[in-house]
Amino acid sequence: MKRLPQKQIERRILERFLETQPQLQPRNIHESESPDFILDTADYTIGVEITGIHDEQRQKLISDWLKIACLCEKEISTRKLPVVFAHIMFNEHLPPRKAGVPIIARQVADCIGASVPADQESVTVRRQRHPNGGLLPREIAFVSVSRFDHLGGTSSVNIMDGGFSRLLTKEIIKQRLDGKSGRLPVYRKKCQKIWLVIAYELGGIASLFKLEDGLLTTTFTGGFDRVFLFNGFTKRTYELQVG
Repeated sequence: MKRLPQKQIERRILERFLETQPQLQPRNIHESESPDFILDTADYTIGVEITGIHDEQRQKLISDWLKIACLCEKEISTRKLPVVFAHIMFNEHLPPRKAGVPIIARQVADCIGASVPADQESVTVRRQRHPNGGLLPREIAFVSVSRFDHLGGTSSVNIMDGGFSRLLTKEIIKQRLDGKSGRLPVYRKKCQKIWLVIAYELGGIASLFKLEDGLLTTTFTGGFDRVFLFNGFTKRTYELQVG
């Protein structure tokens, strides 16, 4: 998939962020550099600098897991099976190789097909503790399969959240603030107020980061008028304390 230009990514983040600020009705939005955008409001101009927090390695890992689940779901839909609801727990320490994604999906589908429970029952297939566990590749810790005939519909396969979120710490936020504060004199030449938007969860996946306890009650320094922590997946905004 071709990556969007950086300015287009920043514009999308800004638009989603502004949806969480209904009281702010900018007359015009100007693309800029240092800061990224300048907003004309009725009272003053606001410079908005956007910075993202990424965990690209983990995001790729979860993306591969989602591909496997999707391919597995398509595979079992072609088989004459009752409708089942399956959840895959992956072994985080054994990331799948790119060429192995479709193979793993077929192996998981084989395991699900061989492990369909009775109606209104569930079964958990583990590699070492279940007769069908040998069907699972080593990248899979276990698969949970449930069956509820009265629900109808089509089979589904999803990934399980095994606690693979990374902790979004106060130190990470401080590093972002320190990295941007040096440009404040440049920002203030162009606008009257300066906001910093620190965006995370930008890959369409909601479980990459978990907020550290106390992060939202910590007072940070950095010289910005307002600092926001913006979840790009849920479109939830937290205003950080700055002083």
